[in-house]
Amino acid sequence: MTDVDHRQGGDASVPDALPDNIVLLSSEAIQNIVYIKGSLVFSDGMPHDLEPEIPKPTEGGTWKLNMPGARVKTRPVAQSFKNICGGEDHLYKLEKIGDRSPEELNFYFGVVVTFLIGDETFNTNIYLGQGSWLLANNWWIGGGAIAAPDGKSAVLPLISPSGLTAQVFELGWHTDSGFALNAWF
Repeated sequence: MTDVDHRQGGDASVPDALPDNIVLLSSEAIQNIVYIKGSLVFSDGMPHDLEPEIPKPTEGGTWKLNMPGARVKTRPVAQSFKNICGGEDHLYKLEKIGDRSPEELNFYFGVVVTFLIGDETFNTNIYLGQGSWLLANNWWIGGGAIAAPDGKSAVLPLISPSGLTAQVFELGWHTDSGFALNAWF
């Protein structure tokens, strides 16, 4: 019998090895990334680990997050992702063409990203969702703090308690499976 205690969904006939689903976040300003407990939403019945793996970053500030699990996209997962992020004006994907928001997703999860700007820290909730586009899996990023009014570009402003803009990150392409957060100043 196969041990599946570390998973949700599926049954014991599913092999232990689940496919890796890797997304990258890259910025030297990121100090830490922590999974938001209970935020993982998978398509019903799909086997998956209970939470993403979030190892320490590489030199240069690239974080490699992995969410092992099966991939079957559904509309309810995409709708839940859009709702938790605040709608399509708060969503961004790596491809510059196609829909402004996902019609279907395999899964999504939330993380708290801690940025260090000068001597101030900023915690921001970000959600990462995986779907597919053409013949490949693709990633979406979203959250209430992300502004993406045209769907082709997105920014993440960090506002200090005094109301000053501490930094603005432009979201961009890092690799086929990753987002670069490029500081404006």
